[in-house]
Amino acid sequence: MAFLFPVLLVVQFLCSIWFYYKQNKGAFVGGPISWPKAVWLYHAIFSWFLVPLVYLSLPDLHISLKILIGLHALIWWIRGPLELVMIYKFFNWTPRYGITHDVFHVILLFAGMVATAKLWPENMTNWMAFIYCAVTVLMLCFEISFAALFLDVRGNEDCRIYYAADEPKWKFINWLTKVGLAFGVGHAIIQAILAIAYL
Repeated sequence: MAFLFPVLLVVQFLCSIWFYYKQNKGAFVGGPISWPKAVWLYHAIFSWFLVPLVYLSLPDLHISLKILIGLHALIWWIRGPLELVMIYKFFNWTPRYGITHDVFHVILLFAGMVATAKLWPENMTNWMAFIYCAVTVLMLCFEISFAALFLDVRGNEDCRIYYAADEPKWKFINWLTKVGLAFGVGHAIIQAILAIAYL
C-alpha cells in the first residue's frame, strides 16, 4: 500500500486544479478561490483524511502510532461530513468551529507524540509516521492562523464566503498559505520518495 503515497500526491494536485477552475466559475458556494488556497484545500483533505489510512494499512507500523493516527483519522472523518453539510446545506459553518477543533487536535496529536515517542522501535515506517504527525501539528497551526486571519479580513457580514481569493485584501493570507504549502507539500514529496525507496 506504500505506493499510494505518490499516487495520492499526484491526485491531490489534479483535484486542486479541477476545484480552482470550478470554484472560480461559480459552480460551488464559497466565492472565488486563489491558487494557494485551492492547493492547500486538497493538500489538507488528502493529508488529513486519506494519508492516515495508508499508514494504518502498513503492517510494521507500531501499535502506539496506529492508535494515534487512527484516532486522528476518526476525528477528521467525523468532522468532514458535518462540515460539508454545514457549508453546503445550512450555510452556517464558521471558521471559529474549525479553530476550536484544530486547537484541540494539535493538543491531542502533540500529547500522543510525546507519550508514544519511546514505545516504538526504530524502523522507517515508524519514523515516517512520527514525522507525519509532527508535520500535521505544524500544518494545523498554519490552519488556525489562516482561519483567524480570514475572520478578520472577511468579517461577519458575508458568512457564505469560505475562501481567500486573488484580491489584494487576501494578499497576506495567500502569502502565508504559500509558506505553509512549502512545508506541507515538501513533506508530502519526501514522504512519497521514502515510500518508494524503503517501504
